[in-house]
Amino acid sequence: MKSDSSAKPFGSAGAAGDAFQAFFDMVDSPAALCDPSLRVLTANAAFEILVGAKDLAGRELATVMDSVPQVAPDEGRT
Repeated sequence: MKSDSSAKPFGSAGAAGDAFQAFFDMVDSPAALCDPSLRVLTANAAFEILVGAKDLAGRELATVMDSVPQVAPDEGRT
């Protein structure tokens, strides 16, 4: 459940880029990698679940995050 498995965070092709993508995809916490203008390059499955959307590559991060509730947990809860 990747947004764009061909998007690499750096110009590295081959083993380094593949290793990064594998690590990024298996991280349990929501994570998205954006370009300098804050457009999503790739996002992991946990991030897609958080925002309730897939195929996020190319979308503006602010627009994607609009669907996420901005509620903080009660004090003492995580």
